[in-house]
Amino acid sequence: MRTNKLTIIALAMAAVAVVTMFLMVPLPASQGYFNLGEAVIYLVAFLFGAPAAALTGGVGAALADLWGGYYFYAPVTLIVKGLEGWVVGRLAPRSKVLAVFCGALILMAGYGTAAFVLTRQLVPVLWELGIDFLQAFSGALIAIPLSRALKFLGEKYK
Repeated sequence: MRTNKLTIIALAMAAVAVVTMFLMVPLPASQGYFNLGEAVIYLVAFLFGAPAAALTGGVGAALADLWGGYYFYAPVTLIVKGLEGWVVGRLAPRSKVLAVFCGALILMAGYGTAAFVLTRQLVPVLWELGIDFLQAFSGALIAIPLSRALKFLGEKYK
């Protein structure tokens, strides 16, 4: 892997962590939080592909969990956001909308399961599913137009 691409991935990991922590809206029911980190994960997936998005999503978001005091979610986040980034990155060349839809399903399944394991109740799971859908939708609304504007970066460093 080229040094330029490694640098971009490292900066993107930091960007995911910062954007995630910038707007952490706690969800007491599921013990999680709403954030806008999906926008950066999707943007990286659209511009740089699956491996970069998997590393960026998994590591960057897990660091935000650790730094934000959500330690118990960090292992789940590493796996869920890493898988989400990978899938979105793989499907994005076909359709960004389909890619985000599939990524949102992974996000919702992963955190819905985690919410159930933590609480053993259905209401927190339903809250988590709704918030995760909103998080993915918000991320797509930001990342899709931004990726069109920054398309030259992906072409230069892919």
